[in-house]
Amino acid sequence: MREYYCASNGDSSADAYTCQYGCNNGKCQNDCDPDITTCGSCGHSWVSSGETAAFGEYSGIDELECCGDDYGEYYIDVDKNCPGATGKTACCNSADDKIDVNGRCVSECPTTTLPPTGNVCTDTDQSRYNYDVSGRIYGIENGNLINYTDLCLTDNILREYYCASTGEGGADQYNCPYLCRNGRCVVAECTDTDQSRYDYNAAGRVQGTAYGAAFDKTDECVTSNILREYYCASNGDSSADAYTCPYGCRNGVCLSANECTDTDRSRYNYSVMGRVYGIEFGNEFDYTDTCVGENLLREYYCSSTGEAGADQYTCPFTCNNGACNKCTDTDQSRNNYNITGRVYGTEWGNDFDHTDECVTSNILREYYCASTGEASADAYTCPYGCRNGKCIGLVYTGTNACIDTDQGKDYESTGRSYGFENENLFDHTDECVTSNILREYYCASTGEASADAYTCPYGCRSGKCVVGECTDTDQSRYDYNSAGRVQGTSYGAAFDYTDECVVGTNDTLREYYCASNGDVSADAYTCPYGCSGGACLAASPGSSNQCTDTDGRYDYNTAGRTYGIEWGNEFDYTDTCVGENLLREYYCASTGEAGADQSTCTYGCREGKCLVGECTDTDQSRYNYNITGRVYGTAYLREYYCASNGDSSADAYTCQYGCRNGFCAPLPYCPPTSTPLGYQETLYMESSTTDKNGLFCTLFSYGDNGHMKIIHVTEEGRGLYFDVEGAARQTNFNNYAGVRELCRALAPLDTNDGSGRIEWNAGGITGIIELGSGDGEAYDCKRLIEYPVVYCDNNSIVGDANDDENITYIDADVINDLASGIETNYLFIPENKCCIDVNNDGELNETDSQLVSNYNAQSGETGNVGEICSDVVVVSCSSSSIIGDANGDGIITPGDALIITNIAQGIEEVPTNKCCVDVDNDGDVDQDDGTKAFNYYLNTGNIANAGLECSELAAAPQEVGGEDSVFQKLVEWFNSLFG
Repeated sequence: MREYYCASNGDSSADAYTCQYGCNNGKCQNDCDPDITTCGSCGHSWVSSGETAAFGEYSGIDELECCGDDYGEYYIDVDKNCPGATGKTACCNSADDKIDVNGRCVSECPTTTLPPTGNVCTDTDQSRYNYDVSGRIYGIENGNLINYTDLCLTDNILREYYCASTGEGGADQYNCPYLCRNGRCVVAECTDTDQSRYDYNAAGRVQGTAYGAAFDKTDECVTSNILREYYCASNGDSSADAYTCPYGCRNGVCLSANECTDTDRSRYNYSVMGRVYGIEFGNEFDYTDTCVGENLLREYYCSSTGEAGADQYTCPFTCNNGACNKCTDTDQSRNNYNITGRVYGTEWGNDFDHTDECVTSNILREYYCASTGEASADAYTCPYGCRNGKCIGLVYTGTNACIDTDQGKDYESTGRSYGFENENLFDHTDECVTSNILREYYCASTGEASADAYTCPYGCRSGKCVVGECTDTDQSRYDYNSAGRVQGTSYGAAFDYTDECVVGTNDTLREYYCASNGDVSADAYTCPYGCSGGACLAASPGSSNQCTDTDGRYDYNTAGRTYGIEWGNEFDYTDTCVGENLLREYYCASTGEAGADQSTCTYGCREGKCLVGECTDTDQSRYNYNITGRVYGTAYLREYYCASNGDSSADAYTCQYGCRNGFCAPLPYCPPTSTPLGYQETLYMESSTTDKNGLFCTLFSYGDNGHMKIIHVTEEGRGLYFDVEGAARQTNFNNYAGVRELCRALAPLDTNDGSGRIEWNAGGITGIIELGSGDGEAYDCKRLIEYPVVYCDNNSIVGDANDDENITYIDADVINDLASGIETNYLFIPENKCCIDVNNDGELNETDSQLVSNYNAQSGETGNVGEICSDVVVVSCSSSSIIGDANGDGIITPGDALIITNIAQGIEEVPTNKCCVDVDNDGDVDQDDGTKAFNYYLNTGNIANAGLECSELAAAPQEVGGEDSVFQKLVEWFNSLFG
């Protein structure tokens, strides 16, 4: 059994497991054969075989076994008795079989009278005693068709069928002297793993038995260039040839002329250290790309003749570890602070990718390409603040504008007020005018800058009022290796503290320091090597930095841990996701210290590692072999193709926008994450309505037309995309969160006044905007947000249009959109539409959508909703259907005649469009239509319109064939059923 499960990296994997008692329908079988009681406790029945050949654990007709406990065994009850058969049961090798009057398994009950009685028997091996040929007898015996093939009952017992002198069928049992195989006696049997006498490039193994003795031989090199090639001879015995290999013989195979593999796959891939290895005229070679100078690379490659070659290449920057450093900076400068740049390339043979980022509200980390081709970075202080990886610039918009970083008259914070006043730029920072008088800048109601003079009760320092004055002799909150003394005055009272080891412990330090307001404060710190005299002890004499990284610097698919001792202090870090697809990867630097990289994960970041996909296993275990599990998800696209040798092969390909149902998605889902373009300290939007029926979330960004974009997400998860032209007074704002994340964050926040508006200010988000119907034109984008590609196959659930194994109102909407002709890159009618053609009438319309809605509402007709596609009898007619082809498989067989007969008898429903089953086009589906379809198969009699397309109905009934062809057609059909 192949048991699928979810691997640790989020991809799918599979084990091969041997079931002790066989495998059926994706799960292991139980042993139910010991006796009738055990068979019954397994839920099966002890019943005789109705088949003429061996299947499951049945070896022949009328044998009693437990039916249904093994693969290919199906219990057929009396409800499938053919006309004339009463109360008969049997075990068959197909679930669709019926039981005829003789208690035999048949695929279809006879619908016409058989030819006149009289025994007729044909034996293809023409003798009762021809044991070396697998023969077959067939014909008519006492009015019944017979069809038997010689078979092996054991490894040496043959059942030989023959025609008796009365014209009836008979059978002997014969002991083969050596072996019985495939219905005949043989003197030997042989298998060759390389399947050819002439496959000199594979070490084949030849095994078998000849004249009762076993043999086992493997291709071998007799000398350095002579191969002994074993093979199966025509009589089933083993034989061997001596073959001279042109390029030498190794391990039982001939060496190829030249074989060459280049791991970096190109003569010109200078940024990857490649390895070129193989065989060159019988000699092995193995070379690795090498730096032969500071910027000179020796690049090995495979030549067109299969030999190894090498180029000398001068790297634009430097050469390291057999590869050229390569670096690209999208903002093209070390000093371009007003654009969010990206620096990416290859450094020391490893890929890197960094984006300019704000490390505080006004400090920018600006990445650039160093002269060596490595990535480097500067820390730059932005005059007006840092947002989204770039410095903010001020632009005059025609009115006064003022921003106060400490949000008004906050005397204990050093604030900055800046903006435009009557077209002039201003920029003021709170300052101490005297030792206790503060000049506090703030924004006036007119948008201009204003200032107050305020007397600080305990003094003014660094542009803010302090509660005291404080000095720390070790000058740091984090200097744990010095016993510092903190002195000063707080609220008019003097204080004096010295760092101390906490009483009752030997490793806890109380570290005093000066707080930002001039008061004294303290931390409790655990010293790695103990505490003494108010300071942490240093590491043991002679100790050095120690660092361990469990996964290495560049293993982004493992959540590693980096720990050790750094300059006498212990550290312990674990790889962490700092965004949906951004990983902080810790590593050990060459100095023994801990370092960290930021890496972008293509398929998302989870639990401290990059995913290669997401995977769900319905039986929740790699080892749950007794449940038919399904493993599904997304990972790299595995693209299968035909290899040059005619075999199948596969590539792993990374899809830019994700992989869906075996192909790369053409576009990213709508809407994408917005790109921030600016910041406004306070913004609010008002609406003409406060309707609370739906929760509205907002995403502010510039569109191509400069309008504001707003996302509406209802409680049911539907999404609407608005282009609002006049709903906002301010448009200079962007939120950089993704739509779904933003909506989750905003949904619970309408807590302030219920006014139906969202307010952004320095304190955060305090409300949610709700838009009225007149605020802009709505474009329905829900298909791109919620609906995956519609996919149907025979295992799909009818009504489950989006293939998520749940039937919801979303499925009804999908079907309705498809029926209305709405199709996109993600939403289109599949070739097999069994899951969306809910009433199975061959047409996709509003009725199918309504049946799914009824299913969810638990009222009204639901058609086939909830059934498996393969369980729904396919009776589907359209203008291109073949008349008489009831099951739509493109051919007319007795099976189609049976379906039409069942419709005529009310066993199955009449389809809405019945052109393909109303063969004579008289408006009724009756027994005559079934007969005409059957006549078409027999090629005789009145066939009416059978064989034509529905669009070309014949004016008059057609006559074909003659009586002579009936028997032959019946024989051909039975042969196709019984082999």
